[in-house]
Amino acid sequence: FLNWELEADLCDTGAETCFEKNTPDANPEFLELRAAFVNKRVGRAEATVSGGDLTSSVRVVECWDEAIDRTYASVSEGDQLLIEEGACAAPFEQDLADLGVPGLQDVDAEMLAKMDCVATNGVGACDD
Repeated sequence: FLNWELEADLCDTGAETCFEKNTPDANPEFLELRAAFVNKRVGRAEATVSGGDLTSSVRVVECWDEAIDRTYASVSEGDQLLIEEGACAAPFEQDLADLGVPGLQDVDAEMLAKMDCVATNGVGACDD
């Protein structure tokens, strides 16, 4: 599994402006990306972009089959489903939280700080 967070200017005011159609400004959004795979193949990713210029959060979900071909994609803005196509295979027809896939909030705070130090500064800078 993977859990990644990023603060960057990704969107303007709505889902249709995220990424490629964004006009850069000084109001960064917060992106959280979670993904899980079974045997390095079948998988599900969930991303949420919020804050910054967005008037409501944007959520994207994507699933893959054994050949890592997309089988499902959805985009929601706030409570409104904008796009949905395909289906996720078991067990990924459920949200990652419902499947018990850990998130960053589940990692021990001290261990997370150590991993952040190594990622930011390199192994030699983090002797503790």
